[in-house]
Amino acid sequence: MWLIAEFERHHLTTIGDRVTHERVTKAAVVAAEHCGDAAALSSAYLGHANTLTRHDPVGARDVLTAAIGHAERAADPLWLASTLNDLAGIHVRLGDYGSAHSLLRRSMVQTRRSESPGRDPAMTLSNFGLLAAIRGDLREGAASLREAARAYEEVGAERSQAYALITLAEVRHALGDAEDALTLLDRAVALARASGSHRIVEARIERAAVLTELGRLDAAEAEVAGLVVAAEGTEDPELVARACAARGDLRHRLGDEVRACRDHARAVEVATASKDQYFTMKALVGLARMEAVYDRDAQALSATSSSGSFASTRLSRGPSRRTGGHVRPEDHGPPPSTRGPRWLSPNGPEPGSSRGTR
Repeated sequence: MWLIAEFERHHLTTIGDRVTHERVTKAAVVAAEHCGDAAALSSAYLGHANTLTRHDPVGARDVLTAAIGHAERAADPLWLASTLNDLAGIHVRLGDYGSAHSLLRRSMVQTRRSESPGRDPAMTLSNFGLLAAIRGDLREGAASLREAARAYEEVGAERSQAYALITLAEVRHALGDAEDALTLLDRAVALARASGSHRIVEARIERAAVLTELGRLDAAEAEVAGLVVAAEGTEDPELVARACAARGDLRHRLGDEVRACRDHARAVEVATASKDQYFTMKALVGLARMEAVYDRDAQALSATSSSGSFASTRLSRGPSRRTGGHVRPEDHGPPPSTRGPRWLSPNGPEPGSSRGTR
């Protein structure tokens, strides 16, 4: 079983080396298959799928589908719940929301059978809320996320509570309650700071977006200051691109056309380098909309054509037309988002954190 231990060691200490992760986790799967231990196989499959999620979601789906049988044979309901939860997240990434919902319901059943403390049911509630919001039922999503945040608070899971509050804030923002979103983000920042979580960067990105939309530009400038550097420190390209986009939106509101477009162009560059298609398309949509504001029709058409159907993805928005260098409040739709769904998993790290499995 030394390969399993080697897999755990690499997963905990290596950040950003996808090729090494893939090689070691694949070796862990082979070793687990050789020893015939269903629990070890389930763990190895989950770890291997985690390395594939960003760049090969179809491959991750196939690995997790195979892992379900091993988790069932291991007779560990929490492992099975974890596998079903992660597979639901992959189906969300692939746009199969119906399958994702069914898998989450099965995950919740297994979590209850495990008599696990509140953290695991709260995780499933968070993902139910996120899925509802993605499907367009924002009020149902907000209710689930609020319940999840309360459940995390009861068990003292500050990092996970911060996650639930950030996502709840984004949904409340989409429902048009920017003030409530700001209050939620203030709490999320405080929790993330107290727990040493890198989610503080994510919360600050969202808070900068809300402050910008509310027209509190001085406060937004203070929030954005150093935000890109902080995002770079997480070694998460998604956060770097989102921070660039948030800064670009603020610069647009301040009338700085050149630097606004430059920030959105950098967001696309970072996203493209990550090789995450969903993430890249979202960044392209953001750039296309910014270019359109400044009547750069050729660039906008090119970017939008490249982005395909992602242009209509829910929970995304960009400035729609220029009004004296600013975007009027009535021009705004739902809040900005240059990311794919933030699926919560007990088997994957938060942005920039040490990596590990359950």
